[in-house]
Amino acid sequence: DFSVAVENDISGEDITVHCKSGDDDLGPHVLKTRENFHWNFHGNFGGTTLYFCHVTTQDKSTRFDAFKYSKDRQRCSPKCTWKVQKSGILGFNKNDKNDVTINWP
Repeated sequence: DFSVAVENDISGEDITVHCKSGDDDLGPHVLKTRENFHWNFHGNFGGTTLYFCHVTTQDKSTRFDAFKYSKDRQRCSPKCTWKVQKSGILGFNKNDKNDVTINWP
């Protein structure tokens, strides 16, 4: 079992997060500052589980892989957190250590 969370870490600004996999559309979620959207799931039998999220702020937008089984099965067991910031999106592993940084395009 895995758990992924996407948190709005931008002060005073709402963001929209829309996450999907090949099988599940988790729908759009508007997050106020410090709010998060999270979900739990099982990796699939073939080890190909992929969840990606589209994040939109007032002036930026990007898509990123929130969970890719081949690279995240150890990193995110049992959980990963993504924090959306003005400077980019920071990924935190199961030990709450920032180990991934995604810059805005």
